[in-house]
Amino acid sequence: MKDAGGQPVLIAPQAGTIQAFNHLDTADTFPVDQTTARADVAQFDGVVLPGGVANPDQLRLDRDAVHVVRGFFDASKPVAVICHGPWTLVEADVLRGRTITSWPSLRTDITNAGGNWVDREVVTDDGLVSSRKPRTSTPSHDVGGDLQGAAPGPSARCVNVSGAQGRSEAASSDAAKAASKSRSRS
Repeated sequence: MKDAGGQPVLIAPQAGTIQAFNHLDTADTFPVDQTTARADVAQFDGVVLPGGVANPDQLRLDRDAVHVVRGFFDASKPVAVICHGPWTLVEADVLRGRTITSWPSLRTDITNAGGNWVDREVVTDDGLVSSRKPRTSTPSHDVGGDLQGAAPGPSARCVNVSGAQGRSEAASSDAAKAASKSRSRS
């Protein structure tokens, strides 16, 4: 996001810092810019919901986070989600009629929420961009190449909503760029 001129903002249920993880290993910590209780969708151009297991599981239990995520859909703003991140979308009841991918274990949850789960690396559906996992790429589909220059512009503000345990911005930025690109095509 930063490389493309965007201004990422980290939002979490509690003020302070979040602990990022690289799979099960602790990674960097990041300062929280704003809490979910104070977040205003109108201030942002898009949202990234990071993956991992613990982060989305905690995030979907935060009423304010679910409200913020639903607000991005209500405002027709780009939403990017990775791995287990769709759990928050299930909780926000925004998947009905949408096609999405995720980590395979979420298939039943997404289907029960009215979504159409597909086993693909990346899926775009009217401003919603989903990916099975960070850094998804095969020789036949270079996602990183597809996402170059896709950020909404130098003044764009994209929010990364994280629970008590987040994933690093690097893992989430590809999906944010894709969400911006998807929205510009709509």
